[in-house]
Amino acid sequence: MEEPRTRLQKIVLIALAAMAVIFTVQMFISHLFFRGVQFQDTLLRAEETAEGAVYTGKAYGLPVSIRVTPGDGNVTEIDYQVGVDFHETYVMEYPTEETVAAESGRSVPGIRIWKNGELLFEGGRAENQEYGWYDADGQWDPGITVSVTYPGAEPEPESLSRGQIFSFATGPEFTARGNVWLYVVMLFFSALLAVDAAWPRALFYLQHCCDVRDPEPSDFYLSMQRIGWMAYPVLIGIGYLVAAFQLP
Repeated sequence: MEEPRTRLQKIVLIALAAMAVIFTVQMFISHLFFRGVQFQDTLLRAEETAEGAVYTGKAYGLPVSIRVTPGDGNVTEIDYQVGVDFHETYVMEYPTEETVAAESGRSVPGIRIWKNGELLFEGGRAENQEYGWYDADGQWDPGITVSVTYPGAEPEPESLSRGQIFSFATGPEFTARGNVWLYVVMLFFSALLAVDAAWPRALFYLQHCCDVRDPEPSDFYLSMQRIGWMAYPVLIGIGYLVAAFQLP
């Protein structure tokens, strides 16, 4: 017959159930009501205006505003401002009247991008391909850049990349904070720990019943099990927090 549950077991079970409920609700609320556009390490709020779309938030420790205004035909203007001192304007023309013969043997729509009135890029951009950029000669040119930041140093505002310009101009993808897969993993670990706390000998018997007749856990095993009941909920709680606030 199963022994009555101790106070520690009850506390562990209540804590696991409470975390599962709280972070499940948080995950649903985040994905339903707090969606935005990922930019650097934050999400920008989107607002539709008569002129176009405005994305606002905070990055680099400063207020950020990205205003997208459709122009005539295939032209889109982007006004990008970080804080008071950093301000840039971009104009994207896509698709242009010309196509670019890519090295793969197919043609891709032409694209031109200006930054502060000067031509930033001219070439081709394949549809539905994140790195489908080609220069004017048809050579693949993904434009990948690597930036290095030092611990404790405040990152400096950076210009928008070609990919970011294209994304904002054509309609960025919306997302929300919360790593769903990590959240599911934490739920699984919570369930395992709940089974271990509710029926302390169940997992032990399942592990050894095929190897040993009438297995019994040692005092050391039971002591380590109780330590695990105190330590694992803390680790699972940290995992839930990471899952809840992590960007995709």
